[in-house]
Amino acid sequence: MTPAERPHDPGAALCRRLAERIAEIAPVGLGQADWVWEMVAEPDASFVITLSAWESDPSEEAKARVKEAYNAVLDVWGRAAAEFERQEQEAS
Repeated sequence: MTPAERPHDPGAALCRRLAERIAEIAPVGLGQADWVWEMVAEPDASFVITLSAWESDPSEEAKARVKEAYNAVLDVWGRAAAEFERQEQEAS
């Protein structure tokens, strides 16, 4: 079941919010660069694993780990976007 199919699930809502935030910072074409997916793979996977653990154990400690993982994902996507834009400027 996708996050969109679970509208009242806090984890699904968090995933939707994260996707929206990434979309806000991602320039057009970012997802077409293979190196971007390699760069974001580990933080993205870590977020999913941490979120799953929080859903199983909704403690404050687990929630704090989710927040850290969420911020790490935003950070790496932001760095990827900046590098992508730098490369695009150099190419033009």
